[in-house]
Amino acid sequence: ISGEDITNLDGLRNITNITGFLWINNNQALTNIGGFAALTTVGGWVAISQNQALTNIDGFAALTTIGGLVSINQNPAMTNIDGFAALTAIGGTLQINQNQALTNIDGFAALTTIGGLSIGDNTVLSNLNGFTALTTIRSNVAIRQNQALTNINGFSALTTIGGALQIYQHQALTHIDGFVALINIGGYFGIYQNPSLTKIDGFEALMTIGGYFGISENQILESMDGFTALTTIGSDLFIRDNPALSNLNGF
Repeated sequence: ISGEDITNLDGLRNITNITGFLWINNNQALTNIGGFAALTTVGGWVAISQNQALTNIDGFAALTTIGGLVSINQNPAMTNIDGFAALTAIGGTLQINQNQALTNIDGFAALTTIGGLSIGDNTVLSNLNGFTALTTIRSNVAIRQNQALTNINGFSALTTIGGALQIYQHQALTHIDGFVALINIGGYFGIYQNPSLTKIDGFEALMTIGGYFGISENQILESMDGFTALTTIGSDLFIRDNPALSNLNGF
C-alpha cells in the first residue's frame, strides 16, 4: 500500500487473513492505520515504513499471528505503537528502528514469542515497558542507540534468547534491571559504550551464555551485581575499559 494521497485504510475493514506480505510504505498523507480491525493472521512480513505523517499504529486489534518479520522503521511523526494488543507470535524479527518521534512501545502486551528483536535509533524513546508477556526470542536481540532511554526493565517474563544479546551506545541509559527471568542466551552477550550506565543487576537467573561475555567501555559503571547464577560461558570472558568498576562481586 503506497500512495501520495492515501489518508486512511478504512476500506480494508473486512479482510481477516493475508497469506503473503503486508507492506504499508511511503505514504505521505496517511496519519493512522485503522482499517484492519478484522485481520487475524498475516503469513508473511508486515512492513510499516517511511510514512511521513503517520502518528500512531492502532489498527490491528484482532491480529494474533505474523509468520514473517515485522518492520516498523523510519516513520518520523509516529509517537506510539499501541495497536497489537492481541498479537501473540511473530515468526521473524521485530524491527523498530529510526522512528524519531517514538516515545514508547506499549502495544505488544500479549506477545510471547518472536524470532528476533531489533530496537535502535529511536531518538526520544523513553522506555521498553511493552513486552511484559514475552518469554522466548529465538534469535538475536539488539537494543542500540536509543538516546533518551534511561532504563531497560520491560522483559520480566523473558527466559530464553536463542542468539546474541547486545545493548550498546545509549547516552542516557543508567540502569539495566529488566531481565530477571532470563536463563539462557544461545549466542554472545555484550553491553558496551553506554557512558551513563552505573549499574547492571537484572540478570539474576542467567545460567548459560553460548558465546562470549563482554562488558566494555561503560565509563561510569560501578557495579555488576546481577550474575550470581551464571555458571557457563561458551567462549571468551572480557570485562575491560570500565574505569569506575572496582570489583566483580556480582558473580
